[in-house]
Amino acid sequence: MTTIHVTTHSHLSPERVLAAGYDFSAWRAENFPAVSTPYLEVHELSQTSADVTEGTPASVGINWERCRYDWSQTGSVKALVTDSNVYQPANSSWELRATPSERGSQVEMIWIREFTHNACGRIFGTLFRLIGKVIFTREAKRTIRNLERVETVIEREHRDDALVTPMPQLPGQRLPARLVVPCAVDEAEQHH
Repeated sequence: MTTIHVTTHSHLSPERVLAAGYDFSAWRAENFPAVSTPYLEVHELSQTSADVTEGTPASVGINWERCRYDWSQTGSVKALVTDSNVYQPANSSWELRATPSERGSQVEMIWIREFTHNACGRIFGTLFRLIGKVIFTREAKRTIRNLERVETVIEREHRDDALVTPMPQLPGQRLPARLVVPCAVDEAEQHH
């Protein structure tokens, strides 16, 4: 099992940073570069938890994981892997923490990974151990920049009196592969 712990900062409030961790709307792929919208499926969503499958294209196929998200604890969003083609479910997780700082927030992202014993797991496990810290530090900082950019866009839209309505996520619904956030969900889309 390998752990990568990255600490960075954001001018956003801790509440805003954490809210992005459990936002499964069309903004998710904008905020988190490793999430690919066509491979995002919300199976269940409640006030403080969600069951979500997320995936991303990789050089050897699609890496996916199904996670049980929990944001019931103050200052943290945690995702426990329940199924994956790359990670061992019992021992793999991701956590986002945010605490107040003079600049806005101190943000921590923690990846704990144990890899499957198939070829894909062995390849990514080796890469994770050798260069994971560099890659995930870059991705954490990129995620924070994305959050700050998206926040700027949302503030501008509100300032211009534009209607910004988050797309409701229904269990089993796949997100459309575009950033346009519709005000209503087409019933045909719900049954994909």
